[in-house]
Amino acid sequence: MSTREALIVPEVTELNRPYWNGAAAGALMLQRCVECRAYRHPPTVMCGACGAWETSWVPASGGGVIYSYTVVVHPVHRAVERLVPYNVVLVELDEGVRVVSTVVDAAPDALAIGRRVTAVFERLTPEIGLPKFRLAHAAS
Repeated sequence: MSTREALIVPEVTELNRPYWNGAAAGALMLQRCVECRAYRHPPTVMCGACGAWETSWVPASGGGVIYSYTVVVHPVHRAVERLVPYNVVLVELDEGVRVVSTVVDAAPDALAIGRRVTAVFERLTPEIGLPKFRLAHAAS
């Protein structure tokens, strides 16, 4: 069984479908309150900022900074045994919300809090994409 086949696929619900479908299409989608314009993640039925119920889905910039991270050296699930060591990052998007993900193509010592990242996507199924991040190049 390949690593891809063994990975756990997220459960798609009516509430989170635009997030996963957007990622499958190469876009990082966020909920945004129609009333106060606050972004929110993870998706919720009601705005935590103003209490409004009406929401829209909008594409995010895909940029952000590493807010926190860890490098996993002991597999927490059989599906990720062959990936160890791997990183888990909390990215603060430019829109102000935070997303748990991973940084691809980066050595553990290249990760740092405050380091800029940009979104990239892995398609898990035709309908589900997984947002990941890549380190942004420093300005010369």
